[in-house]
Amino acid sequence: MEELKKNKYVLDANIDRILYSNEFKKRAIILGLEGYTAKQVFTKCGFDISYLGTRPTEQIKRWKKQYNLHGLEVFQDKHLLPRNINSVLSKDQQILHLKKELKKTKQELAFIKKLEKIESEMICKRNMTGEQFKLIRRISQMKSFTISALCSLANVSRSGYYNYFSSKKLDNLLSMGSKICPLQGC
Repeated sequence: MEELKKNKYVLDANIDRILYSNEFKKRAIILGLEGYTAKQVFTKCGFDISYLGTRPTEQIKRWKKQYNLHGLEVFQDKHLLPRNINSVLSKDQQILHLKKELKKTKQELAFIKKLEKIESEMICKRNMTGEQFKLIRRISQMKSFTISALCSLANVSRSGYYNYFSSKKLDNLLSMGSKICPLQGC
């Protein structure tokens, strides 16, 4: 317990609970958005995972929910927040709030763009592999090369080749079935 209290991200700890700093919560969310797992986040920040058990995963889930609802501002120190939340904000405060919202939205947009880029690369790669499989089939039908040898030359797996065409046949059968009987359950 004393070792845990020495961590700069722990405000207090006892047998029942650990009080983490808001700085750590923000860092954990940011690292999580970068792709780190809960255990990696805690390890990177100097925690001994073997002592914490499943707590890191539970904590990160709870913090992510708070972040999704309120943004990183939810992890501000209490004395920095306005005392009366319902009070009318001044023009400067409104502008500052809107700038924070804009920054958050831009970060989310950048993240979405990264995801879309990764997705399009994966789709492109899948389509490219499909074209390779079609070429392998054409060559194997014209020449006396084995599927195995052609797959090896194209640097694709033989099982992938067979799976590709078996899934295509299944797709064709399903689409023919929907033309014959468009009602479900026929």
